[in-house]
Amino acid sequence: MEFKKGGRLGTQVKPQGELLPCPFCGGEAQIIDSKILNVSNEQLFEIGCINDPDCPCWQDTELGSLMDSGFANIEMAIANWNKRASDLSNEVGFDARVMPKPRGYYGIGIENTKTEMNIGTLWRSAKIFNASFIYTIGKRYKKQASDTLKAYRHIPYYQYDNFEQFYKMMPYDCMLIAIELDERANQINSFIHPERAIYLLGAEDNGLSREALAKCQAIVQLPGEHCLNVAVAGSIVMYDRFTKLSRLSA
Repeated sequence: MEFKKGGRLGTQVKPQGELLPCPFCGGEAQIIDSKILNVSNEQLFEIGCINDPDCPCWQDTELGSLMDSGFANIEMAIANWNKRASDLSNEVGFDARVMPKPRGYYGIGIENTKTEMNIGTLWRSAKIFNASFIYTIGKRYKKQASDTLKAYRHIPYYQYDNFEQFYKMMPYDCMLIAIELDERANQINSFIHPERAIYLLGAEDNGLSREALAKCQAIVQLPGEHCLNVAVAGSIVMYDRFTKLSRLSA
């Protein structure tokens, strides 16, 4: 199969040994026997996720793509890819070779976000941790550079003008969970995530509205006496859900 991206043209090569999945999207990695066009006919063996041309694995980052540093030797390309995939997986906190998808579904969103950059960061984490959908209440989302995975292309994004509109569109038999510093809150380390859930975060300064808190069926609190950045808080919640439910699904 022919593969073309940027100034390169190549064909897929049958893997000689185990290739770890893409550490960014979990997609199957492929070896490409490529030639650099308009520069030389140098042959390079490169590895990446061909299912999504926008996947960050094609970017020239320390733990990402081999596109700008291909190898003349297939074995070296495989070893380099697997090391990078393993290193990034360890940073994110899951094994790239085993990404079980737990039962049920969940969505995560923000009410009256203060900083748009936080939304892009949260969406990137939502893509990594298999969120089913993302949303905002009270503020429309604009494409953010912090969303390096372009999560909006892979996960449905919903925008609601106010909490009342959002609540009317809640899925059937789905639990609404607030992430908030509150004396009534459950500590996240002992919280049991339901199969179907929608997580709701508020802005760092004002938190969630009283209306939203009154409708939530559970409140979860992260460790500490002060509010975390909303994107950090949401990422921790998704990681906690992912790891706990993945163990049950294994």
